[in-house]
Amino acid sequence: MIADDGFPHALPHGPIEEVFPDVFVVRGTFRMAPLVTIARNMTILREGEDLTVVTSVRLSAEGEAALERLGTVRHLVRLNGHHGIDDPYYAAKYKPTFWTLPNLKHPSGLASDRHLGADGLPVSNARLFVFERPTVPESALILDRPEGGILCAVDSVQNWTEADLAVCSFVGRIATRLMGFMGPAKIGPGWRRLCEPKDGVGFRPDFERLLQEDFVHLLSAHGSPLRGSAKDDLRATVRRLYGVG
Repeated sequence: MIADDGFPHALPHGPIEEVFPDVFVVRGTFRMAPLVTIARNMTILREGEDLTVVTSVRLSAEGEAALERLGTVRHLVRLNGHHGIDDPYYAAKYKPTFWTLPNLKHPSGLASDRHLGADGLPVSNARLFVFERPTVPESALILDRPEGGILCAVDSVQNWTEADLAVCSFVGRIATRLMGFMGPAKIGPGWRRLCEPKDGVGFRPDFERLLQEDFVHLLSAHGSPLRGSAKDDLRATVRRLYGVG
């Protein structure tokens, strides 16, 4: 539904949680279709007083007040070709620098201000990982932190738990179970179905490259934070799906 300001209204979400120092997550929801509501998350990175919003989720008035107490929204990041329904709202409200992958078109017509990788990154001590195989652009950020590298993914790697099902609708809970979302560091089943090349190779080369990166934690646009075992769990997933890893 559209709010009075012309943008999609805020859907139910939890509080802003600091999961690592200056790294925050909001666990929200998304209505995919009538009767189908699933979990989705927003990541917020803080450097000094500056905030970088990754994979935006519109917040309630109370949520926005809490966000603004953290700092000032300076950057807005879209990492893939699917998420982004709330980007125009953040762009209008906070006037941040909008970062996307090169040549990524926003369905609303919202224009990128800067390109991830080509123009650097909006946060320090971070690297961009770009998947080369998907039919729709997909990337992730890897944050270098003293507590270990953090993989910030969107649809590529997800970590669904019972807590995530609790915020889904009844039909959403059934769908996520049937499609195989449940479990640690799963390669997104819906993403695979929509975006994986049907050439017998699929995403295997991308995940072989990703497993060479240095990370131990996972924050995803779908699912719960995964601490300490993200790379090992993803390696097990890749081995199960592709026989490598």
